[in-house]
Amino acid sequence: MLEPVLSATVLVVESATHLEELAAICAGAGVPIPERLSVVGLDTAGGDTAHAWTHVTVPLRAIGARAVEILLDVLDGRRELTHHERLACGFEPGATLARPP
Repeated sequence: MLEPVLSATVLVVESATHLEELAAICAGAGVPIPERLSVVGLDTAGGDTAHAWTHVTVPLRAIGARAVEILLDVLDGRRELTHHERLACGFEPGATLARPP
């Protein structure tokens, strides 16, 4: 199962459940985190995990609220359909990110 990622040095994983599953797979395959493979969670701060995962926090409510505002502006002709914006994400250092081996 780890063959596709053997040359990878970092993985970004979406959920706390997947993070813990990956940790078990890596432990079983003898792939230490983060010494051999860094792992970063995507918005996993609220997840129930056994590890101090490094993770990126995504402002989901702010994204949703802004998307509705922009949609209303587009529908009212105040913005172009191609309008886009970026909202900043946060970074929570944990114990699962290291320099590549």
